Amino acid sequence: MKLSKILLALALMAYAPHAQATLFAYVTNINNNTVTPLNLSTNVLGTAITGFNDPAYIAITPDGTFAYVTNLDGTTVIPINLGTNTAQAPITVGNSPAGIAITPNGAFAYVANSGDGTVTPINLATNAPGAPIVVGGNPFAIAITPDGAFAYVTNINGNVTPINLSNNMPEAAIPAGLSLPFGIAINPDGTFAYVTDVNNSTVTPIDLENDTVGTPISGFSAPIGIAIAPDGSFAYVANAASGNVIPINLANDTLGTPITTGGSLRDIAITPNGTFAYVTDNSGGNVIPINLSSSNPLGPIPGFDGPYAIAITQTIQPGPLQGVVRLDTFLNRTDIILTLNWTTSGNPAVVAYRIYNGNTLVGTVPASDPLMFVTCISSQASTQGFSITSVTASGLESVQVPVVIS
Repeated sequence: MKLSKILLALALMAYAPHAQATLFAYVTNINNNTVTPLNLSTNVLGTAITGFNDPAYIAITPDGTFAYVTNLDGTTVIPINLGTNTAQAPITVGNSPAGIAITPNGAFAYVANSGDGTVTPINLATNAPGAPIVVGGNPFAIAITPDGAFAYVTNINGNVTPINLSNNMPEAAIPAGLSLPFGIAINPDGTFAYVTDVNNSTVTPIDLENDTVGTPISGFSAPIGIAIAPDGSFAYVANAASGNVIPINLANDTLGTPITTGGSLRDIAITPNGTFAYVTDNSGGNVIPINLSSSNPLGPIPGFDGPYAIAITQTIQPGPLQGVVRLDTFLNRTDIILTLNWTTSGNPAVVAYRIYNGNTLVGTVPASDPLMFVTCISSQASTQGFSITSVTASGLESVQVPVVIS
């Protein structure tokens, strides 16, 4: 059959698996004043980052460029440049800073100062601290709603204080009836917060629509850290006294089967795709991975010194890249057209996608546009040279995802 008679000669699907940029966890070591990077692809520890003073909690910017670490024995927060894994100049906040959270747009961090009853905002464009927000009651942990409108702060005196982030004003404290609230996590749709209570061995839900307190969920043993799966289906609670992680089915607030890890657990973080959790074992010096699809703990990763908090970088890499090669013939002219489609990275920091042919940039597609790129190619084989990256507003670019012909 001649090409001149073919209107649609070929529909080869080109695709790349949903490969992600390498994820790293960063773990605070409260015993030796360091922060340790952990490559989650290999479970290999990087060189410990020095320059801290009782590093407690850690938060990572949405674009993955910086982490911010609170120094519990002091008055500072220290940024880490994650491109070089080096500590930067300290930022002065309040006394004994503990929990820290970053707004979804990456513009501000909010630090709970447990020693003076305040929360300090930090402008992350300049690393300048703002006026402290008085909340009282030894604030310890903090979480921000997905829309960036409110922060919720746990206070050691037993209540939770909302902060309106549009004006940095605290609202009336929610009398949650807690004995020693530690961790707090907010579900992905921003409707509920869940607070761990160490002394009562419970987790208390709070309805954020009206700031009302639900029935405490029992069955824990000195719960500290809590993390919610990206799809909002389950929360996972790290128990310091029983050496296990207990899932909560958030559809009905019932407990799942405990996942036994051993150790004195502190904090827990979940990968962006929701497949693994990583929990810190403060007494054993380990970080323990958990396969969430099977609820099985994997072998502990040693080499830490009093690991306390853990945070995982967000992936910015785009989803599967699909391409269709089409031969279009009109009269004596045949064009080989490649159409590429992909899915969003899911990270709000991504502002554009770059298309490469080999090492040559051939197109840029804004994240707000339809995720499609069309070009003419010289031959079917030349599809092998195409790849795509994600780019954030700060200029961070993911690794290239190549097109693979199936």
